[in-house]
Amino acid sequence: MVNKREIHTQPPFRAEHIGSFLRPNELHQRRILSEKNEINVEDLHKAEEDAIKAIVNVQRAIGIRSITDGEFRRRVRNVFHDGIFDKLEGVKAMLRPIDEFLPYASSVSVARAQGLTTYPSFYCNGKIKRTESFRVEDFKFLKGLVQPRVLCIPPGITALAH
Repeated sequence: MVNKREIHTQPPFRAEHIGSFLRPNELHQRRILSEKNEINVEDLHKAEEDAIKAIVNVQRAIGIRSITDGEFRRRVRNVFHDGIFDKLEGVKAMLRPIDEFLPYASSVSVARAQGLTTYPSFYCNGKIKRTESFRVEDFKFLKGLVQPRVLCIPPGITALAH
């Protein structure tokens, strides 16, 4: 049996987090209401900010130094590129047959289990050029919540599967 005094709950051990945190139920509910046009974009944005402030406080409380926003502003779960490719010239969205994707990619596995036969993808149809900034406002908001250090809003873990 492990002695409770031997279990470290604060650093000096190393702890990092990469990817998204589970979104709070309140944020899920607000996003659903937003999709039904029952609340406005500002109300959803406020709910996202409140959830981000809370998850930043959780990370601080447990001693994580590489603070993330939990990817709480991302509209689509399991899609690391949400809001990025639509701001690039030379990239086109398309639906591809689901069998063209790697079978072990988690988001593709979920789509297969749901019976989907196609899955959204992107392909290059010209020289890639950024037409507008992405994630800048998200970064500025997070930066305002933390002490000056290196900040990161990482892509989701599914980015590694493609």
